[in-house]
Amino acid sequence: TIVGDIAGLVPPVVSVADLFVDESAGTATVTISLSQAGSQSITVDWATADGTATQTYDYLASSGSVVFAPGEISKTLTINLVDDNVAEATQTVNVNLTLNAGSAGLATIGDAQAVVSIRDTDASQDVSVTFTTNPSASGITLAGIQRDSSVLNSGTVTYDAANGAGVS
Repeated sequence: TIVGDIAGLVPPVVSVADLFVDESAGTATVTISLSQAGSQSITVDWATADGTATQTYDYLASSGSVVFAPGEISKTLTINLVDDNVAEATQTVNVNLTLNAGSAGLATIGDAQAVVSIRDTDASQDVSVTFTTNPSASGITLAGIQRDSSVLNSGTVTYDAANGAGVS
């Protein structure tokens, strides 16, 4: 019994590429590839895992299988992203590949993990502050603070009364 790809004598190598995607895209499409077409069906199992991103808060955990029919060399899978209103650094989710037991000998795994980098698209924490002065009362009154974005992070406004009007 011959195990492996008879046409090429060397079984195809499975790989997956790293990816950058904006959080606001809603999904990340990951491509799994074979170095060459196989002569038999090849099944590759996959599963997401937290990198610096956290399932439920940054993406929805998922897993599955892709089946390469004879002659196919590329398949895609989709990861659902969570588009929140929290300003944060770029975060990562891993997509881990394993060769399905039924495909043993038909292919090898060359790159078993893709790192999906999720770029934050939330606005920065811009804040405008309005002060009014009342010289006769020798005082300065805070008239209002306006947040210029819908981002949910908290912030601090500091007023320097000694200098008359300073905000940092």
